[in-house]
Amino acid sequence: MRGVLALDLARVSGWAFGRLPRRALTPLEAAALKPPKPQSGFHVICKPGASAGKFLCLAEVWLTDLVERLQPAGIIYEAPIYDRHKTAHFTAAKLMGVAGVICMVAHRASITWLRPCQPSSVKKVFSGSGAPGKDNVMAACLARGWNFEVNDEADALAIWHHAAHIAEEEGDAPAALFQTKPARRAA
Repeated sequence: MRGVLALDLARVSGWAFGRLPRRALTPLEAAALKPPKPQSGFHVICKPGASAGKFLCLAEVWLTDLVERLQPAGIIYEAPIYDRHKTAHFTAAKLMGVAGVICMVAHRASITWLRPCQPSSVKKVFSGSGAPGKDNVMAACLARGWNFEVNDEADALAIWHHAAHIAEEEGDAPAALFQTKPARRAA
């Protein structure tokens, strides 16, 4: 199976994987239609306070294993947000560094459909509101009937949904990203 791997990367990282619908659903359509949930989960990369170097090494090992296991045709990830007045140096090193790790892992796996996404855009497309906070995303997951264990997994599900929006806008995304026929929700 091919599809898209969505990543919300941090110390606790969420992931979602599956073939995209041919058309991105609006939040209202998704709540009514209850589309099938992609595979998803979360992974604790390291303990709190780990150095940037340790975090990046462990992230590379986990991401390499995940990509080898799932064999995605594309990867979408939350772009790091850096505010030099609010973000500590080593936090910024981790956030920017893990974006580089994703690019490296994708390159090694010959994945060319690699897209960063802005958190506010993801929230707007997925929940109808780009407002800060996790509550809208978690509520939109539950409205779709999608359960999750941690908010990072909910974020990854929203990012996966956003990939359908991006692929639809681009119009020339590889066929291996998409479902081969309309998905039906399990009864």
